Amino acid sequence: MADLERRTAVLESQSKSLDTRLTTYIQLNGDHKAYLDPSGNGGYGAVQTNVGILLVSVSRVSPKADGTELVLEIGNPSSAIYVGAEAQIDYNVRYVGSAEWRNGLRTTRTKILKPLLPASWNTITTSLPGIRPDELGYLAVNVDPDEVRLNKSIE
Repeated sequence: MADLERRTAVLESQSKSLDTRLTTYIQLNGDHKAYLDPSGNGGYGAVQTNVGILLVSVSRVSPKADGTELVLEIGNPSSAIYVGAEAQIDYNVRYVGSAEWRNGLRTTRTKILKPLLPASWNTITTSLPGIRPDELGYLAVNVDPDEVRLNKSIE
């Protein structure tokens, strides 16, 4: 029994490593989305935008009348202020390998009304209609800033 538990632990570790490498590969090769664990088990993903990298993390998932309320933290590691950003969130149940899964994929867009402050985590709240928190198993987030503001140097 101990040998089976050890082998299971090794396989789980290898699976997580493969998931991480695959996610990193996808992010670096152009889809510009952060793939997040909606269970709120921590961690964050990186979103490559046209002006730099933003970080995204799930803060809270809770029930709402028409589905799910999702609270995200958008990390701006740069010294720029991003204004007029919009988040596109793709969501679904956990992927089970069926062709029908793709048909159930939903997308919502959320205007981020407050500026994304530099060197900060910025909180946004949005709704995911048509899915309960206990059903939510897939989140892919893209953030697209509209304007970049930088300080002017004094000469």
